[in-house]
Parts: sequence; C-alpha cells; structure tokens
Amino acid sequence: MIFLPKQYYLVVGDRFELFYRGVIKSFNPYKFYIKAECEKGYTYNRYFTFTPTQDEVGNYPLSINVYDDDGNIMETASTTLIVNEIEKPKRRLNVLCIGDSETVNGVWPYVGYKKFE
Repeated sequence: MIFLPKQYYLVVGDRFELFYRGVIKSFNPYKFYIKAECEKGYTYNRYFTFTPTQDEVGNYPLSINVYDDDGNIMETASTTLIVNEIEKPKRRLNVLCIGDSETVNGVWPYVGYKKFE
C-alpha cells in the first residue's frame, strides 16, 4: 500500500513536501489516518513537510504509518531524508527547460537560475 523510495535528497533552504496521495496506493488515501514520523519536519493531514536549515545537514529516518479506525497500524514504510548543502556550479552550463505553464511563464527556470548564480 505504501510506496517510498529508499531515500529522498533535500537541500538546505528548500521546502520538502511529501503528499500522502503520492506514496499511498489507494483511490482515496485520506480515508485512512496517516502519520509521518521524523525527528525533523511537521506532519499534517495530507502531507509531511520539512525545510532544512544549515544546522540540519545529515540523514534523518522518516516512517509513514497507516492506521485503521481502531488505531491499529495497517502498514508502515520507512525512508531516509538526506540533507545536503547547495554547491555552486564549477562551470557555466546551458539548460533546456521543457515543460508546462510554469516553464513558459519562466517560474521554475528563474528559481533554478537564482539558486545557482
């Protein structure tokens, strides 16, 4: 029921959001009580979020538990959040940005450019 990769790579200052709909194979995953457990970040009804700071570089275990109506764990899965710092590029590169309206309007290309300038 829960499909998680072995690890997620996070970057200092970037917000990580893990929506349960993306990792729980169910037509309506929100019919279950879902809880993410990690020493960092915050758990909400629909997702888990964590914005690492410079002091939080390292690895953090994250587990997702799905509970039934009686509070019993139906399934659990674990992954690791690996927090790294952004490294400046060693040389200038050209990047072809292909996508939807976020690309046409220049939203995410601008964000990417600002991160690595």
